[in-house]
Amino acid sequence: MAGFVHRHHHFARRGYRQRVYVERTKPLEQYTTEELYVRFRFGKADIEYLVNLLRPKLQHRTQRSHSLSVEDQILIALQFDACGTFYQVVGDYMGVVKSAECDVVRDVSVALASLVNEFVSFPKDNQIAQAKRSFFLLGNMPNTIGAINCTNVHIQAPRENEWEFINRKGRYSINVQLVCDADLIITNCVVKWPGSVHDAHILRESALYRDLQTKRRDGIILGDSAYPLLPWLMTPFLTANTPAQARFNTAHCRARCAIERLNGVLKRCFACPNYLRAEPQKACNITLACIVLHNIATKPKRNVPLCDDNDAPEPLGDPNQPPAFCQNEQTGRATRDAIESSRVSRPPGTGGGGTIVADRRPVEGESGGESPRRPVLEAGKDYTVNWEAKYPNSRHFDCYPEAGSDQAKCEARGCIWEPSDIPNEPWCYYAQTHGYITFNMVETASGIIVDIERNTDFPSQRSQSRDVSKLRVEITYLSGKSLRWKIFDPANARYEVPVPLELPARPETEEKNRLYRVQIQRKPFGIQVIRKGSEEIM
Repeated sequence: MAGFVHRHHHFARRGYRQRVYVERTKPLEQYTTEELYVRFRFGKADIEYLVNLLRPKLQHRTQRSHSLSVEDQILIALQFDACGTFYQVVGDYMGVVKSAECDVVRDVSVALASLVNEFVSFPKDNQIAQAKRSFFLLGNMPNTIGAINCTNVHIQAPRENEWEFINRKGRYSINVQLVCDADLIITNCVVKWPGSVHDAHILRESALYRDLQTKRRDGIILGDSAYPLLPWLMTPFLTANTPAQARFNTAHCRARCAIERLNGVLKRCFACPNYLRAEPQKACNITLACIVLHNIATKPKRNVPLCDDNDAPEPLGDPNQPPAFCQNEQTGRATRDAIESSRVSRPPGTGGGGTIVADRRPVEGESGGESPRRPVLEAGKDYTVNWEAKYPNSRHFDCYPEAGSDQAKCEARGCIWEPSDIPNEPWCYYAQTHGYITFNMVETASGIIVDIERNTDFPSQRSQSRDVSKLRVEITYLSGKSLRWKIFDPANARYEVPVPLELPARPETEEKNRLYRVQIQRKPFGIQVIRKGSEEIM
């Protein structure tokens, strides 16, 4: 009893006050969805999804001492990630003290970083076709499945080994490697290297490099000149000496801009990676959390677990390391040259249907181009068309333009495998009878109608869309100097672009008035337009 009285008088002399808990804000009830997006970068439904996703990792066992709920922890961390301001500012806004704010940001960041392998994954086999299509629409770059680059996350000076974190701009940072697709979804990330480490070294030590060196996925990645030229990693020409190289660099730049946009979008949406007042390990966790949040906000289907393709700390001196960069540069150069001489380097208008002009001399007073206001091509007038087209002497067409071709894959497509020392010569090419065969032809005074069907001796290579078995070719003699051909599916009508053409009222039906003649090749189907005067195949 005496001891109790003594303690009572002791606390009375100290002026002991009972702890008072401040009422916390409730943003989910206070703000609309638009206001939540502005302050937290997520709407109410998205925040509820994050709460359910992280509840097993953040739920407290009891409610002692007014512990923070999972909703409060998520909102505090999102507020910090979105604003990137001081702990004290976010704590005052959310009604918590600075120390609690620091602990919440740490716990939520670690919980989100542990989910990086579920939300960040490289395209699978069934996703590669869509990734290629998106990049081709973005920059006319074929066979592309990703773009790679590094970005610096600035931090305060660390307490240990601070010289390792000074980047080339003289600031302390963490060098983060990111790979994204054309839709700005992050497909691979490496967040663990100091700012002084070069981009190529980060790639060399990453799991992505080992995976692509050994498995050789179907597709290429685009990188800037800081990276080496590899069979699966395309870099631009340092000096474009030919028009084809210039076109390759232009297409490469347009497609690779996706990763540059991603870096800007990520740091604009979540401001904290611009500068973090934290030690390197905590800064890495916060950066990984922002990467996961970015993919959750970007992907239409948020709760789909993806494959495990990302990095964890690895021991040094791994005996299973893949070959160094220099052993693959020659193969990478050959791959880039093949892309340069293929679709990227072809000027538009060299394939499909169109109009052939027999006399290429321009008419006096004609500009030879399209009108800027109304693109009209008048039949019967002469235009000059210039282009470059380089073909190997054998005129072989590449049957396996993707990376990783071999004899077995080539022969599985019904093509011919023949290694060659000729530059840009395909090793896997189509047989001469591949394609379509003429099975019906009707000649009239004004043109030719040809029905063709696909040669079924060769298997179809289209997995996404079926081949059209039968096609029709209509050739019309527009005038004595020009003709027109049209290839279409007679069984299914399709939309045709309404290009305005001023065609003659009636075709040229007199053979003696035409400066050309047309020959049809039956197997495989082909069209030859021959100038009568010189017998030159145009």
